[in-house]
Amino acid sequence: MTKSLFLSLLIIFSIVNFINANSLNILTDKFDPTIKQIFKDYEEKTGIRISVNEIDRNIFKKIENSNVDLILTNNSSKIITAKFIGLLQPINDNILSNVDVKYKDIDKQWLNISYRLRTFFVQKDESIYPTTYKELSNSQYKDKICVRNLYHSDNLDLFTHLFINMGKKKFKKWFNGFKSNLSMNPIGDDTTQFKYIYNNKCKIAISNTNTYGLLFENTEQKKLVKNTFLILPEQFSNKKLEGIIPIYSGIGISKKSNNVK
Repeated sequence: MTKSLFLSLLIIFSIVNFINANSLNILTDKFDPTIKQIFKDYEEKTGIRISVNEIDRNIFKKIENSNVDLILTNNSSKIITAKFIGLLQPINDNILSNVDVKYKDIDKQWLNISYRLRTFFVQKDESIYPTTYKELSNSQYKDKICVRNLYHSDNLDLFTHLFINMGKKKFKKWFNGFKSNLSMNPIGDDTTQFKYIYNNKCKIAISNTNTYGLLFENTEQKKLVKNTFLILPEQFSNKKLEGIIPIYSGIGISKKSNNVK
């Protein structure tokens, strides 16, 4: 994430004029160490205080009724919804000209600042495992799969992709088969799923690639991932492989911000 995320945030920060502002109000559900460090560095270099407000179920009401400057979301679905209900303002063309087209909204209202992949991690002693999202519903994987809460935004993004790809009827059949293959009720976060594999409570965990990286770099938690191997699943559409499903993070400027040049 790091480099592209850092550059994207610098671009966004440069859009907002803080000459007469003492603070920057950010609404976010992204609290990883990289983001926290960038906020800290910005405060130290500019003297401008960053006020961070956590995104909750009332995100859109909070944008509408407060002086939020920036909206930084862990999943693109929230920033896209904010755009379509009119809570964002366009980003300056002079700034966007420095951003690759694949990282910016077609209507110039938000930027993709990072992405991670929704993948499978398999216990090393397993010789049979799924290689596509579609295969997660195969009966041979009954009681072998673990995953975090199905209503978490990362899973909802994954299911949305599959729903669009499969259509309503096929997706419903797939989803029922997938649920029947779970070794337990979905619980915990992505890290928890690695713990379940480590404790032999499941054989296949659905997790994001960034979670694997964070665990691998942690001396105490590295053991959780060393017993697994990564599968980069493919998705099928019209009998053609279309690649792995990414989960995007996005950032945009609130229409309520008074600090825009």
